[in-house]
Amino acid sequence: MQRRRRMPRPHPARRDPRRVNPRSAPPLPLHRRVLLAIERDKGSVSLGNTSTGRLIRGARLAHRGKHHRVLSRWRRRGTSYATDELLTLLLDAAAKVARAHPGSRMVVGNLSKRGGGNIPWSRSHNAGRDGDIAFYLRRGRAQVLPRGLVKIDRHLRAHRQRRVRFDVERNWTLVAALLGHKTIQVQWIFVANHLKAALLRYARGAGATPALLSRADKVLRQPTDSLSHDDHFHVRIYCSLADSLQGCQDRPPFWPGVRRHDKAVSRRIRILQRALADPSPHYRLLALEQLLRLRARSAAQAVARRSLWDPDLRVRRAALGALLAWHSGDLPVVKAISRFLTRAGGGISNGGPPLDSAAGRAPDRLRSARQIRLAYDTVAATASPRYLPLLLRAIRSRRGISRARGLRPLPEAALAISASLSLPDLRLVPPLLSALEHPSGVVRRLAARSLRRLANHSMHLRWSSPMGRRRRRRAAARWRRWWRRNRGRSRESLVRRGFARLTRRLRALSTRRAQRILVSYTRRGDHLGYNAHRMLRVLSGERSHCPPGPCSIRHGCWVRWFRRRWRSRRRRQRMRHRRRRRHGRRRVTGIRSAHRWSWHQKSAPPRRRRAQK
Repeated sequence: MQRRRRMPRPHPARRDPRRVNPRSAPPLPLHRRVLLAIERDKGSVSLGNTSTGRLIRGARLAHRGKHHRVLSRWRRRGTSYATDELLTLLLDAAAKVARAHPGSRMVVGNLSKRGGGNIPWSRSHNAGRDGDIAFYLRRGRAQVLPRGLVKIDRHLRAHRQRRVRFDVERNWTLVAALLGHKTIQVQWIFVANHLKAALLRYARGAGATPALLSRADKVLRQPTDSLSHDDHFHVRIYCSLADSLQGCQDRPPFWPGVRRHDKAVSRRIRILQRALADPSPHYRLLALEQLLRLRARSAAQAVARRSLWDPDLRVRRAALGALLAWHSGDLPVVKAISRFLTRAGGGISNGGPPLDSAAGRAPDRLRSARQIRLAYDTVAATASPRYLPLLLRAIRSRRGISRARGLRPLPEAALAISASLSLPDLRLVPPLLSALEHPSGVVRRLAARSLRRLANHSMHLRWSSPMGRRRRRRAAARWRRWWRRNRGRSRESLVRRGFARLTRRLRALSTRRAQRILVSYTRRGDHLGYNAHRMLRVLSGERSHCPPGPCSIRHGCWVRWFRRRWRSRRRRQRMRHRRRRRHGRRRVTGIRSAHRWSWHQKSAPPRRRRAQK
């Protein structure tokens, strides 16, 4: 009988991971443990700020509870979702009010939608950290449960219900319960000023502590950019530690004693940067998603250095999306994107076959046409002068970038000119002049548009209409003659000359009339509207004031700025004029006051007296 051969046992590290003893398995790296914990998390997550954020796995507030209920009209809206922390705060506060005043029930309005985002009834409530609570009302000593939000006047009476009053005692118990929670921190309780005064007046008489009164005085606030909140409380809480580590963003102010999570977030960003070098593309992609949620602009250099050249297509696409969202103009990021666009086989080239949209058929498998377009979008969004050498070469490119099937390839010069539209630099004029004779009509139209923006001047030529070759050459020659005459001027002088051709009132830009004309130009969508917007941003001294956007929104923003600015100036001028008139009267009427008064009485016509009945 032949003896059976004994098979050698495999090494423990080479065994099936499902059969390996967890005690003998090597410990996972820290970044993998963090990412696995994020994947396994089943709780609610508040992302972004309260105006532009969203809610993930939001918890739903029951429509009826032991100490609360949701208004019937608000139930149909589907806005009863919030973070776990906000629901805990509301339910604990409702229970505390019910213990202090037996039989009391909290009435709740809007919280957030299931996935967060905008709701048509409020500008906030996006991230699950805002909640509307109706006032506690009473008739006599009994509580009144309203069917909706009831307005309260300055006499603490309900609108159109004179017997129903604002229950100061119960509402102060609610405010004290919200502010005194042990783990959840309240940032704002929006309420009208007259109701805030009534609450603080009652609290002082009830013997509230000075610390609680000081905090209530800060947190209770009537908003300045919305309604007065005389029909409900609007409660907003700070981000929890778990939400801050996943991308929740707090806005100032931060009251004394509020626990900040900046150090923990910085440590989380450093851990996620290590995950960019993980051998598994799944963890690299997950780390990029988390960095994008955290708005970790400090990680832009690491992303550009490592993930921009990742062999996985999804990771490269996520890296370009993160760089586009962060608008980073740091020198290492600019160098990485420039190298990404100029490397052989993809990006800038003077000829050759078009770059295909599919990564597998592209000449360079690390670059596809979609990624090239995304990289140029990043250049346009950043608008950094450091991209100028790249754009000067890319405008002269003859390569085509493939689009959808059946469409002609998009010239790379068109992408470069689109990226240069937000970069006002006169060094772009020579390559743009050569692009006016490009065989592609898209490139010619974009080059003419960029020249009009740079020069604030138009040759009254419609480049969008079809042109013959002779007419095109004549138009390009006109632009070249104009550039020879104005080559030595600065861009600011060119912009002023362009406006001066339309009206002579813009010579002194500090005057009210000149700024009013500039504000009227912001309504236009051409080069005049673009340059008027830029000049007003310089004159206002606020780079972030009235950001670029649609013409109607931009124009309305500048109209409001103009009214605020010149209304205050006109008030000051009127006060000065009144003071001068008063001081002048006193000087003139010092000695001759009696003589002037007697002369006035003699020369003035006699007044007619009314007949007494």
